[in-house]
Amino acid sequence: MASRILLGAALCLAVAACGSTVDGAPGSGEQVPGGAVGSETGDGTASTAEPTGGADLASDAGVLDAGAQPDGSNANGDGDAASDGAASPTCVPDTPCAPASPCRTGATTCTNGIATCTESAPAPDGTACGGGLSCQAGVCKPGNAVAANGTCTYREVPRFFSCPTGMSCRCYDSPWTQFKDAPSSLDLWLSADALEVLGGEVPDNASMSSLPSALIALDANDPRTGAVSPYHATVAAGGEITVRLTRTAGYVPEKYIKYSSADCGHGGRTLDCTFRSP
Repeated sequence: MASRILLGAALCLAVAACGSTVDGAPGSGEQVPGGAVGSETGDGTASTAEPTGGADLASDAGVLDAGAQPDGSNANGDGDAASDGAASPTCVPDTPCAPASPCRTGATTCTNGIATCTESAPAPDGTACGGGLSCQAGVCKPGNAVAANGTCTYREVPRFFSCPTGMSCRCYDSPWTQFKDAPSSLDLWLSADALEVLGGEVPDNASMSSLPSALIALDANDPRTGAVSPYHATVAAGGEITVRLTRTAGYVPEKYIKYSSADCGHGGRTLDCTFRSP
């Protein structure tokens, strides 16, 4: 009886061992957990390795939209403006524009993509800004700008002393021309009743190195004339303008001439210019 009991116990141990193979591989009827695959380390403990095809791919490789492309654009071509090449902005700075004042030029400025025409330099003198009106120095006023060209002659007129023996002394004029027919110009503004000299160019000389400005009132006769020293102006009905400029410096009147060379006087230096336009 005792031998039968011992034999039965041995058979039970053999049956318990039938559920595994010799090297520890699972049997055909045993399920392996999906989260880990067990293996035995050198110290007899179990180690667990994460599977390469786990369920949470988003946490390992980031979220990728279904329509996204590797370059960041969308597959359907409707991505943002930077990636899809949006149209150029409608506001282009520093583009010439027409401001509210007709006597000023303008340039475009952009604020948040909105274009604004900002006034800048004055428009050229003579630019029409209405009936009988033109621009002068950025201001719309009656009249028109006129450019007159001409020539200038600069003369020095000394007086030479001559006193024959036994006679009273006299002086004689002896003109000397420093330059003749030198190119010159005048910048003028012609309105209904006046001719304004704004400036211009004359040859460099001791009598006048720059042109003073002057407003020459014109009379009602035809041709209309006027004078403001050192200018004499004539405006013909046909529109031709003639301006004569005469300037003398250093002149000593002849009435002060006496009987010695020291009192003979001097004719001075004279600048004589004539301008015509057109």
